[in-house]
Amino acid sequence: MPERDSGGLVDSLLARVGVAASDLPGRARALVNLAFVSIVLAIVWGLIASVADQPREWLLPAGALAVLGIVLIGVAAVVAIRGEPAGPDAGPGTEVPGGRFVIGCWLGRRTVASGAIRIEGAPAGLPSSQAVSVFVEPEPERLGPEQQGSDSMFDAVVSKIAATIRSALAKEGFEGFAAIGVGTPGIVDLASGSLSLSVTFPVGTNITHELARRLFAREPDLIRRAFPGVEHEDALRSRIYVDNDVRCIARNDLSQSSWREFTSIYVASGVGAGIVVAGEVHYGAHGSAGHIGHVELEGTGNGLRLTTGHVLGPAHCDCGYDGFHFEPFANYAGLLRIATTVAGEDSATTLGVIRQHFDQQGVRRDDFCRDGLAKVIAEADKELDHISVEMRPLFDRHPQVVKFCDEVLDAYVAVLAGGIGTLTNIVDTGRLFMSGPLIETLARNRCFRSYLQRHLPHHLLDRKAQPDLQRTDATQGLWRGAALLAWDPAFHRRRMRV
Repeated sequence: MPERDSGGLVDSLLARVGVAASDLPGRARALVNLAFVSIVLAIVWGLIASVADQPREWLLPAGALAVLGIVLIGVAAVVAIRGEPAGPDAGPGTEVPGGRFVIGCWLGRRTVASGAIRIEGAPAGLPSSQAVSVFVEPEPERLGPEQQGSDSMFDAVVSKIAATIRSALAKEGFEGFAAIGVGTPGIVDLASGSLSLSVTFPVGTNITHELARRLFAREPDLIRRAFPGVEHEDALRSRIYVDNDVRCIARNDLSQSSWREFTSIYVASGVGAGIVVAGEVHYGAHGSAGHIGHVELEGTGNGLRLTTGHVLGPAHCDCGYDGFHFEPFANYAGLLRIATTVAGEDSATTLGVIRQHFDQQGVRRDDFCRDGLAKVIAEADKELDHISVEMRPLFDRHPQVVKFCDEVLDAYVAVLAGGIGTLTNIVDTGRLFMSGPLIETLARNRCFRSYLQRHLPHHLLDRKAQPDLQRTDATQGLWRGAALLAWDPAFHRRRMRV
């Protein structure tokens, strides 16, 4: 069983007893927490002594505790006035910028989002959830397929960042942003922000340079107001950090939990993993760890056999490889391919009626698997009275859809288990956080978890290594984990490596 970090529990207890001090710097806040406890104990002791009708000598400890509390409050005031360092110590040779207010952005294949977090105190390392609060909630926007990788996608994220800044400037207590963090799919050069493998923008696109240039070209006055000391494009560029999107999810999961060994896996249009080892996001020797979507599921070339007995041939992967990479079999396209294969010629009408149902609802063919098929499978285990109103006619008129969805789900989860099993055999982190629109949708079907628990052991060398499966929210993790880049010592150590 993975080792728990007791620090998370202590932080949680201190946060509960010291809510009134939440706006103070970290050390001052800790002193106020202790003062609060001391004074409460003094009051309780005094009440006990009074009720028990004890001699006055019994009140001396209560008085000492009260004096101690007052002294601690005075020391806390001195610490608060003097202030604390702006960022954590990341170790020798590593500077971590930190900052109380940070913007986080998600640049997905077709989705853009921007929000802001607020950090309390000066955490020594990646802040725990108790120190992180949402300052500006993001409003994700899904773009059309024709906008993917285009200038309009950059324009959309610039608009989102500008909206985040305007919201922040209107809020009380805002002191200026320290940095912008960006999470995006593919392989990122951490030092420069360039994409060396990308499914969003052309390979070689420099996210850092493009965002800085476009923000200053469009909103120079707004940027200067929001970023103290930033007067030109180069200065803003030095405050923009970019990382792989799934590692951003893992970073947020690390901030939210006390687990120090785990893996976060994301499944949607792409498939990836963020690996956490010894309480840090793991980058590997070249910064490319976690690309689970590109492991080989089938090595003989004879085809990937499904639980239904059907066989899938090789598929084209976004990385340019034709074969049996995990991603094109487990992503949206993979789910649709499995459904089409399971349907076959004799029962093609089943898949056809599902398509027709969503055509009538105005769902684009490009989005059929995401906004249609996956949602039907998610509801296929429910009684008709509990199915959503928009899908009830489909299940009512075509009862064969239930059996078809169950077969597709079982076959898909078996493929998913193959990739998770490979990952577990390599890293054995003990806990697996699952996220991404596809997994989060399919997991609403109660059979999803039982199918995964049934298929996964067949892919494990050590049956005891079956991971503890947990779900997490990718939408929150993507932008919040990107914002936390400014505070992550592991990221900055890897970024500064020559």
